[in-house]
Amino acid sequence: MKRAIIPMALIAIATSATVSLAETQGENSAAKCHVKKSCENSSTSPYVAYGGFLGGAGYINVEPIRAVLVSETALNGIKSPIFGKGLESALGDREVMGVSGGFGMAGKRDGILIGGGGINGSRRFSTVQGDSSYTVDVQLSYGGVMVGNVATKGKNSFGITGLVGAGVLGMDIYSSSVSGLNDSHSKEWDFDEDLAILSGKSYFFVTDLTANYTYSFKRWVHAGVDLGGSMNYSMRGFNGTDGYTSFNPMIRGRVSFGVL
Repeated sequence: MKRAIIPMALIAIATSATVSLAETQGENSAAKCHVKKSCENSSTSPYVAYGGFLGGAGYINVEPIRAVLVSETALNGIKSPIFGKGLESALGDREVMGVSGGFGMAGKRDGILIGGGGINGSRRFSTVQGDSSYTVDVQLSYGGVMVGNVATKGKNSFGITGLVGAGVLGMDIYSSSVSGLNDSHSKEWDFDEDLAILSGKSYFFVTDLTANYTYSFKRWVHAGVDLGGSMNYSMRGFNGTDGYTSFNPMIRGRVSFGVL
């Protein structure tokens, strides 16, 4: 009887150990699966390299252009062909402008990232004065060297990016006669984009600082938003003598590809 009890006890102990081992293996497998999924969602590379596209809007200071519109001498002392035409009513000191661009950065994870990028924007303003229509095309463009840092936690990345470079603020003014006035809210006219009655460019130094948030959909595909703006400094304005300093707040969406 005692001999029969001993094997039964051994079998019970072995069964208990087997169940315990199976449970432990199951937990380990679940943990490995969780780790694997986490690894799939985040990069283990010691380096970061990514780039992409930007698009958004800026609240741009166009006062240097507006100053030309109300100036008797437009550019470099030349008599202005648009003086007294009331073109300043077409735009204010600041205007919303659509912007787009691109960027690329690389560096060591949790370290300094270096790269480059640029921004372009434009907007057209129109007004009718008497029997003539006027169109003011405003263009903004700048680019330079970028330096930044990014911290990644899971699928979320937070960073700060700065840009130092140069750019240009340009304008082209066109005039044409009004071909039709349907009502007070609908004005139609044509103008020749090759025959601007007044054109000018103002070059400036620029610093651009933004705070960034990025979400990684896949290891190589990311999207996010930039919030910040640019500080522009020009030693010579459009009339060749007056410089200016302006701050232009912007919000930009971003789509990027690479290791983040």
